[in-house]
Amino acid sequence: MGTEQFGPYIAARAGADLRDKQYYAVVLDTDGEIQVATSGVGIGILVDNPNEGEYGTIQVAEGAKWVAAGAINPGTYVTSDANGRAIPASAGDERLAFLKEAAVASGHVVSVQIVHAGQANA
Repeated sequence: MGTEQFGPYIAARAGADLRDKQYYAVVLDTDGEIQVATSGVGIGILVDNPNEGEYGTIQVAEGAKWVAAGAINPGTYVTSDANGRAIPASAGDERLAFLKEAAVASGHVVSVQIVHAGQANA
């Protein structure tokens, strides 16, 4: 049975302990459970911190916060690194968002605009 979505959020059960992954990029696995995104992918940003089996909230549109993997300039299209943190999108990566402010270091929580802009060009 399908579900409806109201607003820029979806809810799903966490497939792992995500208590330290608030503001990281995530995906849904084949069971429909939230997992941390891997390199070059992501459906949205985890906005809370569920433990395994608890429901979490994923922001899939509009302005959000995201943990950066390093220094990134504003306006840069970003994707996920292997740990769900924001990095500049390279050719073939899914451009999940763009930075609205500079990321100054790894671990910096930055403002992004989620846009799902497709794959980055070479």
